[in-house]
Amino acid sequence: MASSKAPRLTTANVLKAVKGVAQNWSRLGIQLRIPVSTLYDITQHHSDDRRWLEALIQHWLKVDPSPTWRRVIYALDGIEEHRTADSIRQYAEPLTDPTLTLHNVTTVVAPVRDWDNLGDCLGVPEAKRTAIDSKYSTDEKKKEALMDYWLRCSPVVSWGRLAGKLHYLEEKQSLQLVQRYLKKTSEPTLTLNNLCRGVAEVEDWRGLGQLLCVPLSKLDEIKAQYHDRAEAKRQMLHHFLTSYPAPSWQV
Repeated sequence: MASSKAPRLTTANVLKAVKGVAQNWSRLGIQLRIPVSTLYDITQHHSDDRRWLEALIQHWLKVDPSPTWRRVIYALDGIEEHRTADSIRQYAEPLTDPTLTLHNVTTVVAPVRDWDNLGDCLGVPEAKRTAIDSKYSTDEKKKEALMDYWLRCSPVVSWGRLAGKLHYLEEKQSLQLVQRYLKKTSEPTLTLNNLCRGVAEVEDWRGLGQLLCVPLSKLDEIKAQYHDRAEAKRQMLHHFLTSYPAPSWQV
């Protein structure tokens, strides 16, 4: 659900919001996870930056199963178009879990040894992390600013996602702290069959696996053992369900 201040997520509204970055339309597309082959096809059917940007937005809204203003803002930050991102940051959809507060998440990540590594793992753009590092002098303040950005701007925010990243970083103390919030989360049953159906249209199963924190060694093992793409994807998802500390639809 979008913020009450946000316009509807339509091609016209998104184009109006990001028209100033038309010259960087292809980089924006990559941040929105549009395949390079699709970006090339767009250039073959249209003649200038603005038309390419419009076609990109139309395609993204059509193929993304859950397009949000958060994803647009996050993509803009990813290509360092911070001024444009700031102009629509108020459109970011509010979080629905009342326990996801800045106080709670900063308490959970307080024991984390490397705040910048955590930010990288959570997908916070490098430019944003650099700005945080320059602005604040203590790791405590840097972590707080990092988690504030994550809560406000990340396209996917959940305790399950945070737990997965902490597990990946082997931050055992923070993992113990996050457990109290994971137990309060309820959602529809996440089964292998349901998950496979949910990502049936995803072609890049290795890319999806990386997003789900499946180790590269495991992805290589699956690729070597299973030559059928659908079966390889299924095995990757099975590993995610059995190894991730808190698998959820929001991850």
